[in-house]
Amino acid sequence: PGLGRRLLQLRLAVVAGFERTLGRVVVSFVDITDSREAEERLRLSEERLRIAAEAADLGTWQHDLLTGRVTADERCRRQFGLPPGETTFDDFLALVHPDDLGRIADSFRRGLDPTTGDGRITVEYRIVPRGEAIRWISVSLRVTFAGEGPARRAVASVGTSQDITRRKEAEKKKRECVEQ
Repeated sequence: PGLGRRLLQLRLAVVAGFERTLGRVVVSFVDITDSREAEERLRLSEERLRIAAEAADLGTWQHDLLTGRVTADERCRRQFGLPPGETTFDDFLALVHPDDLGRIADSFRRGLDPTTGDGRITVEYRIVPRGEAIRWISVSLRVTFAGEGPARRAVASVGTSQDITRRKEAEKKKRECVEQ
């Protein structure tokens, strides 16, 4: 009583006998209810995250700081005007507006510093996608560190990107109206 419905997995094992005769058949049942429920909770959580990212027009990516390789989803690639395929951090940096490079470098240097940085970086900057108009992008990321003491170093980051061009244009128009 109180167990409710359970999901069981049936396992059969044939154990050979002497000179290839049938020895024994071992039958076991494994209760997989909890693992299936956990899989379903994970699936639902991933679905909620996907819907939320889509609703906010958030691109997502991860950056292996040891190899420079960046894995970006389709939305992030679209925001930056990047084609499908392998991408590096340098590909993203090449799109940054020249006037914003120094500020971005400072933000990343602070966030990646294992002695003083907390591993969180949020920065807004302009990009100049090939053959397209200047866009504003907001990037938020979390850095993963490995090692202890002097050996501690940044090894990876995971983050989001969002095209905030419309917001920046509205802010600019508001400032212009106030100044007149």
